[in-house]
Amino acid sequence: MTHIRQITLLQRKSGLSREEFQRYWLEVHAPLVRQLPHIISYTQHHVTDISGRQDYPRPDIEVDGIVEFVFAGPLEVSEAFSGPIGQKVLDDAKNFISAMVVLSVSSVPIVS
Repeated sequence: MTHIRQITLLQRKSGLSREEFQRYWLEVHAPLVRQLPHIISYTQHHVTDISGRQDYPRPDIEVDGIVEFVFAGPLEVSEAFSGPIGQKVLDDAKNFISAMVVLSVSSVPIVS
């Protein structure tokens, strides 16, 4: 079965430290997300350090967190975020997130 996997890059709101952002995300926002219907998996990846690598330029984006959602399919994604709990999750995101990029991905495990 193929699942819908979304990886989202998050940037914190101005005025929040990275620690405040992560604490709010974990303690306030995560309990709301747990209530979403149809969600198979939700993982928060808290950024602890940012650096460049060798001769590659750094993109002009600051990432404070990466979130991974997994749903059974596109209908389940739509239903999860269009209902009252989904609206609560989206509204709450405005309290600590200034920008985000949502990437729908297919995963190809190489080493597991």
